[in-house]
Amino acid sequence: MKTLHITRQACTDQGTPGYFAFDATVLRCIELPWRDNKPQVSCIPPGTYQARIYQSPKNGRVYMLQDVPGRSDVEIHPANFAGDVAFGWKCELLGCIAPAMSIGKLTPPGGREQLAGLQSRDAFAEFMAWAAGEPLQVVIA
Repeated sequence: MKTLHITRQACTDQGTPGYFAFDATVLRCIELPWRDNKPQVSCIPPGTYQARIYQSPKNGRVYMLQDVPGRSDVEIHPANFAGDVAFGWKCELLGCIAPAMSIGKLTPPGGREQLAGLQSRDAFAEFMAWAAGEPLQVVIA
């Protein structure tokens, strides 16, 4: 079984950047800040999960993590922003994981400059080509 490794960096109110690695490829990713595993506002707990291909009504063909404690519908899909909306930051994730080519800053329409995953669709396409629809193991640290 193929393994995806996600290594988180420092959590901020603007999101949690990390490394998104498979085989010899190291991309970046962004997730929500840690908020005690509260659904739709927190990243998921560190751990080892299984992921399977899934046809999301909103995001199309994605991977969904299985058996995440206290959570459901945790997908890997493209997105740029993962900020805490309670602090006025833009967010496009509800507990999911967004791959990115790099981490930088973007200004959302009507918002302020914030941490963002850049070129997320490109990173997602690279990940999906590697994963090839096979079941995955996802290790989050």
